[in-house]
Amino acid sequence: FQIIADPNGSDIDLRALTLQPDGKIIAAGTIDQSSEDVFLTRLNADGSMDAGFGNQGQVSTVVSPSTDIAGGVALQSDGKIVIGGQSGAEFLAARYLSDGSLDPSFNNDGVALTDFDGANDFGRDVAVQEDDKIMVTGQAQMGGATGFGLVRYNPDGSLDTSFGNGGKVFGPPAPGTANAVSVNLQSDGNIVTGGLFNNGLIGDFGIARYLGDGSLDGSFGNNGLTLTSFGNMESDIRAMIIQDDGFLVACGTGLNRVALARYHTAGMLDSSFGNDGTLTTDLGGDAACNGVALQSDGKIVIAAKMEFGTEDLTLIRYLGNTANLTLVKTSSQDSVGIGGSVGFSLTVANDGPNDAGGTWVLDEIPLGLTLDPNSLNTNQGSCIADQNNLICDLGILANGTNATINYSVSADTLGTFINSASVTAQAINEDPNVASAALTITVTEAVGGCALLTTSPQASGWFALGALGLVLMVLRFGHRSME
Repeated sequence: FQIIADPNGSDIDLRALTLQPDGKIIAAGTIDQSSEDVFLTRLNADGSMDAGFGNQGQVSTVVSPSTDIAGGVALQSDGKIVIGGQSGAEFLAARYLSDGSLDPSFNNDGVALTDFDGANDFGRDVAVQEDDKIMVTGQAQMGGATGFGLVRYNPDGSLDTSFGNGGKVFGPPAPGTANAVSVNLQSDGNIVTGGLFNNGLIGDFGIARYLGDGSLDGSFGNNGLTLTSFGNMESDIRAMIIQDDGFLVACGTGLNRVALARYHTAGMLDSSFGNDGTLTTDLGGDAACNGVALQSDGKIVIAAKMEFGTEDLTLIRYLGNTANLTLVKTSSQDSVGIGGSVGFSLTVANDGPNDAGGTWVLDEIPLGLTLDPNSLNTNQGSCIADQNNLICDLGILANGTNATINYSVSADTLGTFINSASVTAQAINEDPNVASAALTITVTEAVGGCALLTTSPQASGWFALGALGLVLMVLRFGHRSME
């Protein structure tokens, strides 16, 4: 581990981090000097301080005499570093070059400040769109009401006037207070924010979704907003992430415990998760989740803070989705000769109990057989031929559905070939035994150039990774002379 310390002894509070493509780690937050100022640090992939960044790996920026905080950090496509947060009672966005210096091409001095019309405007998180526009979300005040606030900047630091009202979006307003601490960008361009939303009595988990122009997405939750209560005690979202299947995972605190909730893409709770979509974990003291991440197998990892006399950091991992996937391979004909072709069909079925996001099929065609790229056909997702391998992205395979892939190969070389196919998904294997199926095709020389084909039965079971093998023998055919 690496301890981040200021040589002058100032207190440092890190609130966000991101990874560069080269493995370097950027963390952002605040440093308490004569006032709280923006703080960034960059570590090399081995955990040592990156001496090429700022002053021996550290950068502090004084934006105002008041409180300056970096609540979120993100990277642009060109590698420039963007932070979002607050300066005094204004939304703050700042952009840095790779050496840690402020980027003068961003709003002339590297810093952009935006106010709504109240004294309680605080940016909390930042995200960068594919077009390098910058989204900062947080708490805003308009006309005496408090609600979620969003600001979008063009890559040059100017407000994006195509978004909301002159680059700013306020709302939905809350009966009490509201504070959006997390922003996520969906692949379709929609924007999801989450945080505390006070319903007039207590704080709830609050998530709002906006279209690309900043208007609330009426197809999400209740007119763009979904609220989740945890009993009759204050609860709020501290972090949020989008799964590959589009489901949202939010974590924070509820009932003084670690609290999580998972939502369908339309904003309703996912009843297959926890207790009808929510769960809490009691750590023995006041606890809250402050960060969440997903493993490649769908398991959910959170970082939580627990206070019981002292403050302790806790890592917790939860199981994600489970899905019963089966992979079946069949042939369309019972004979093939050298130079001929045979058609195949792969069927992937999901028997639940959950949808399987991020479903991929790989069929490795061995040398001696040639995949016909013009023969590829699937009823879901898309398939490509990559160096004689069949690769299919099926996306989300819903519970109770199946996807079928059809293709053909030509037999070019004499011999016996083993062909294997596999399916992977963002789902948990409830049974450690991987389900498999096998189809064996044997082609033998016969009178009149005929060939015989036999198939073996396929097997299935609970799995997240299924494998299926095909053995194909090709022999040259010819007429046998009669004595």
